[in-house]
Amino acid sequence: MDYLFRFGSADTSALLPQVTHALKRRAELFPSPDRPKKHKSALPFVLASIPTVAGVLLALGAVTPKKRKACYAVGSAGIAAGAGTLLLGLSLRKDPLQEEARLLLERMAELPHDQTVQAVFSSAAVILMNSTEARTVLYHDISHVIEEEDLFLLTHGEQTTILLKQDLVGDLDAFCDFIGDKTILI
Repeated sequence: MDYLFRFGSADTSALLPQVTHALKRRAELFPSPDRPKKHKSALPFVLASIPTVAGVLLALGAVTPKKRKACYAVGSAGIAAGAGTLLLGLSLRKDPLQEEARLLLERMAELPHDQTVQAVFSSAAVILMNSTEARTVLYHDISHVIEEEDLFLLTHGEQTTILLKQDLVGDLDAFCDFIGDKTILI
């Protein structure tokens, strides 16, 4: 039995969290040097620590009673500046996997929505086709398929294909059993 996905229109912004989650799962389970990695830098922490430590030292410093209020004010400002720098640094970090998900969804949105773009899963291979060309992907070339709530993320070679469950013509459970027998379904 063949399984057919007819690519239709989709709300790509609503799918972004699911595609990002699937890419994160893929990166954890199947690490690759070619894929973007989330790099954690110590620089925001160091930059935030300097005014924070200076603020604590000034606030707790042994100073004369006349200068204590000024030290408390400067120390409090240093603590606030350090906390603000740390929070700003954390909020400005970009997730490369979210960017990859956004690009995948942009490419998917560019496809014609007239049902001419299809993926046919036969017993021998997957045929990805549009109105002008067809490409065959053998099952041994598919490294894995990651299932999310509304989609499948199919990874074959250096390519990633998003298949929406709503585009499947046929029984979803039967397709999951079928693809699980052909490749790794996560």
